[in-house]
This record gives sequence, structure tokens and C-alpha cells, in this order.
Amino acid sequence: SSTIPLPYGRSVRARKVGRRIVWLDFASVFNQPTGATDFLTIAERFDVCLLSGVPTFDLHSHNEARRFMNFVDIMYDEGCGLVVSAQQPAKELLENVIESQDDQILHPLPVTLDSPELAVFRRGGASSSAATTYIGDTEWSSTGRLG
Repeated sequence: SSTIPLPYGRSVRARKVGRRIVWLDFASVFNQPTGATDFLTIAERFDVCLLSGVPTFDLHSHNEARRFMNFVDIMYDEGCGLVVSAQQPAKELLENVIESQDDQILHPLPVTLDSPELAVFRRGGASSSAATTYIGDTEWSSTGRLG
């Protein structure tokens, strides 16, 4: 394994690093407070990113789900190829993500990737400079904030 330096003194462990290709494990990237700047650094350094170990997200992993969605947005925006190995088919990864605050559910799902409630608009926002991911009318970001 190798360490990839990121801005602000952060880093991620890569399973393998080639000249313009990297193999990352989900936990090494998304189970820490990473964000758009980190993902841009990866996209600028590599032409292809292999990402393994992507879990099915639930209430307890909504921050990781937001980071993952942000990562996918940025890889797409920057033209970095992304190959994902996940526990479930893509349309099922977000089925169990709900958010609550003070026992009030803010966004009951299931929302699937082909649902009209999940959308990516080609305008800047919290998730990247060129695209923003929305569920319903709520912008999702990797900040971990509710709503």
C-alpha cells in the first residue's frame, strides 16, 4: 500500500498506485472528514480510480454517503474514470439513507438512483464547482450537515 498526500496535511492509504491509476478502499477515503479539495487532488493526479468496498448506506452512514456522492460528482466533472466495487447494485446503495434531527425524519427514502428525487445539476454548489447533487429540493454536500 501507499499513502497519497492530500491538502491540509491529510492523506489516504491506497491499495495500489500506478503511474496514472489508483486503487482505493472506501474506508480509507470516506471514513474520515474528506471533502471536495481532497477529491479534486485525487482526480487531478490520476486518470482512473478503482474504488472497492463501497457499502450499502444507511442512517448511520449518511455522512459517508454524502462524501461518496460528492466524490462521484467530482470524478465525473474532472474526467477521471471511476470503477466501483460495491456490496449492492448502484441503484440500491442509497435506498436506506434517511436523516433525522430531534427524532424528526427530514428525508424519508427509499430514493433510488433512477428516482426523479435524486438529481445532479450542472451548476456549482457545495458538492463541487461544476455540479451539485440534490435529493428533492435539498442540496447534499460532504459536510455532514443535516438538510
